Amino acid sequence: MQKVFTTLDYEHPRFDWKIVREALDMLEHFIGRIDQAVEQQYSSNFSQNPDADRHVEEAVLLLDSRLAKEFFWMARTILKLTIEKLPREGSMQAQCAEKTVTLAGRIAARLIHHSVTVSVITAGVRNHC
Repeated sequence: MQKVFTTLDYEHPRFDWKIVREALDMLEHFIGRIDQAVEQQYSSNFSQNPDADRHVEEAVLLLDSRLAKEFFWMARTILKLTIEKLPREGSMQAQCAEKTVTLAGRIAARLIHHSVTVSVITAGVRNHC
């Protein structure tokens, strides 16, 4: 997914947005699994399992170290492109832009919830304002 997020030419007129959609779907599934584990972690029968806590923390750290920077780079690129050249409503590009915004919020919330430094998020905002 790192390569999908950083090496594709999103501005190419014949860009295949299905590739991005698949990557976003995989990322959404991964975040969903983390969310599910966190919910189980807070349930009564899971709260006393230190392995579960460790697995959740490892998943969040993996998200931070392997995907967040590249994802937010792609998000800024797609959203900038979407603003400059408005896609047709309902197009695959528009769907990807919407899903990107949703996932950006979920990733930021998860990183903040787990006290992970969110400099990758704010660095992009400062560099593009």
